[in-house]
Amino acid sequence: MHSTSIHTLNIGFCQLGSTGAKILAEGLSSCINIQTLKVSSNHIEDSGAIALFEVLAHCSKLCVLHTGYNYIGKDGANSLAGLLQRRTNVQDLNICNNNIGSDGINRITQALKNCEDLNKLDVSIGFSGAVSLAICLRFCYRSIAQLNVSNCSLQVGGSKALSFTEALKQCINLDIGGNKLGNEGTRAVGNALQYCTKLCHLNLSSNGIQDYGAIDFAGLLRCNSALTALYLNNNFITDNGAKALAKALKQCSCLNLLDMQSNILTSQGCQILTGNLKHCKHVKLSSQLRYEFYFDN
Repeated sequence: MHSTSIHTLNIGFCQLGSTGAKILAEGLSSCINIQTLKVSSNHIEDSGAIALFEVLAHCSKLCVLHTGYNYIGKDGANSLAGLLQRRTNVQDLNICNNNIGSDGINRITQALKNCEDLNKLDVSIGFSGAVSLAICLRFCYRSIAQLNVSNCSLQVGGSKALSFTEALKQCINLDIGGNKLGNEGTRAVGNALQYCTKLCHLNLSSNGIQDYGAIDFAGLLRCNSALTALYLNNNFITDNGAKALAKALKQCSCLNLLDMQSNILTSQGCQILTGNLKHCKHVKLSSQLRYEFYFDN
């Protein structure tokens, strides 16, 4: 691989391993004009990641980097932080589902402060990482549009930290599913989202949300007219929560998809939702008895 004309390289799911990543790094050393590199799901580990990141640090046009699901640890994270300090033009970064740890996340988020063009971020963090990320996002909130922090063990504290960032006000797609937010954490996120006039896609699935959280959240949804897709599946919302959501979502004229599957809804609760959401083309529901409703108007 010796070409300055290569701009995009996608070799995800290729079982490179650390050895293959090192060989790839050697080849990329002459591809100085590379703009997009996607190497997710290759088990490259720290040694392979370090080899790649050291080479990419010399690629001044790099703007998209995907290295998720690669068993990258603390050493690899430190190397990535060094790369991001030099390549501040990165716009799209995916480092989800690695073994980076809180120290590694802190180093990376510190480096991201200089990435003013960051538009899309997919990262696995915990509570301490959420605090660090919240601080980082204050520096790039004007541009970030897609944020994925799903399955990151944010819990209530992490959600509160993120809810205070200006970044959420600019998000178009926000995935915060699988974080055990509960009612209190959902309320914290909801308070921030009421100012998100551009938000189109919101995932709050698998967060332990009960009726109290759903009712609070419903009150805040009335402020959002751009929402097109809402995922509240795999929570503990009953008919009471569904009534509040139905009333609020009736005003979301752009809503195209609502996923409420695997909640605690009866057939009556399902009917309330569908009756108030005739403008919504896709409503995914399941009742308490696991009878599936799928409406595609």
